[in-house]
Amino acid sequence: MSVGLCDTLGVKSSVLVPWEVLPFLIIAVGVENIYLLTNSVVTTSMDLLVKERVGLGLSKVGVQMTLSLTTETSILLAGSLINIPALQEFCLFAVVSIMMDFFLQITFFVAVLAIDIRRLELSDLHKLNPKNLFHGMNTWAAFIFS
Repeated sequence: MSVGLCDTLGVKSSVLVPWEVLPFLIIAVGVENIYLLTNSVVTTSMDLLVKERVGLGLSKVGVQMTLSLTTETSILLAGSLINIPALQEFCLFAVVSIMMDFFLQITFFVAVLAIDIRRLELSDLHKLNPKNLFHGMNTWAAFIFS
């Protein structure tokens, strides 16, 4: 996504930029946010609905994640002001990549996390009472969800 967006924005790629380093930079930046978000959602009360747990988790770390994005973006944009073409290109591409990473964390990862929490809750419920979990459902639905 970042490569396509950078191409659309007109950021030219050259051979001088160390493209091998960029994925590790994005992963290192992204893993921190994923860890914070997952930890804040998992530590909420199990008595709440999944959407409430995710909402509370996001409210706890959302500002911190956004401030981290702002700081990283500011540093990289300052680096892109240096008059070295390869460094400018790398910094601009890193800014776009980090912003795309943040956008995917707030949208896609949150949805996957909510689905996974719901799956774990259903798994725990099934382990507690495997015979009565699908009581009242037709056999087709019981087959699909078992």
